[in-house]
Amino acid sequence: MTSDSLFTSILNLPGGFDSPFTVSVGETILGEFTGGDSIDFVSLFGSGVKEFSVTGLNVDPTNPAVFPIKLDFDTDVASFDMYTLGYQESDPKKVPEPSSVLGLLAFGAVSAVTLRKRQQKLAAQPCR
Repeated sequence: MTSDSLFTSILNLPGGFDSPFTVSVGETILGEFTGGDSIDFVSLFGSGVKEFSVTGLNVDPTNPAVFPIKLDFDTDVASFDMYTLGYQESDPKKVPEPSSVLGLLAFGAVSAVTLRKRQQKLAAQPCR
């Protein structure tokens, strides 16, 4: 986690893998899981966690979209890095912001420009 947020749960682990994978928080191994499984960090640890590991996967380390994990946080918006173990220092792979957040940002920018143009148009009209 790169923001002040915490991971509160893994809502849904992705399917399509031949064998189960292991989920750990620090030195604590939570177990082996498969697609569709969920993990509630708050019920296990009493609070969310800053980081966790999913191991036992055979994935392309250059493609962070290959493991579409669904996560929940203790805040509405969170920023985090997702990377293949062994590539931490040299090649972190950023997870893109959710499209809804980007959509809101784009809507806000368009609204601000439109409002400014209307204000400028009104200011340019002569008073009667």
